[in-house]
Amino acid sequence: MDWTEIIAKLIESAAQVLIFGVAAHRIQKSIDNGAAKRIEEFKSTLKVIESKEGSLHSKRLEVIEAMYKKIVELDYAMRTLVSPIKYGSDNESSLILKADEKFRDFNMFFETNTIYFLPKTCKEIDVIRRTFYDGLVDYNQPVFLKSMNVEDKEVLREAMIKANEVYKSVKDKIPVLRGNIEIEFREILSGK
Repeated sequence: MDWTEIIAKLIESAAQVLIFGVAAHRIQKSIDNGAAKRIEEFKSTLKVIESKEGSLHSKRLEVIEAMYKKIVELDYAMRTLVSPIKYGSDNESSLILKADEKFRDFNMFFETNTIYFLPKTCKEIDVIRRTFYDGLVDYNQPVFLKSMNVEDKEVLREAMIKANEVYKSVKDKIPVLRGNIEIEFREILSGK
């Protein structure tokens, strides 16, 4: 082997190394570009998810605020209705209508926004709903029976006893239920 053959082999080897190096560089560049593109796609998807989560949380906060307001308004209307001492110029029938209106408003809001609450919270709100509903029915039963011309004194007496028990329920049971739901709402608001 003479020097020319050695130089030719070196040039050939250098050319192969150069070609391999260029090919490896292009492959690496292609991989880097693909990875960068996938990372950007992932970042974009993550931003969309974060945006949706943020707007969902904002909506949940609005629903919680509105639900709490409806519970407070219904509670106030029921307390006013069943209170043994009436203040103001409202007569009994207007108090009944107001409490009924607040109940229906609260009930419809809950029905249309249940999806924003955890099942545990829904159960708590449902207990409040049933307590208020039962209270409205029991409180109005004597008036209803009289309007239907029921004269059985025992039936009317039992209806009056139930109506009087509504005051105790609204006075004693609802504050505890409200306290439970306030704790749940605070947990949701704090993100726990």
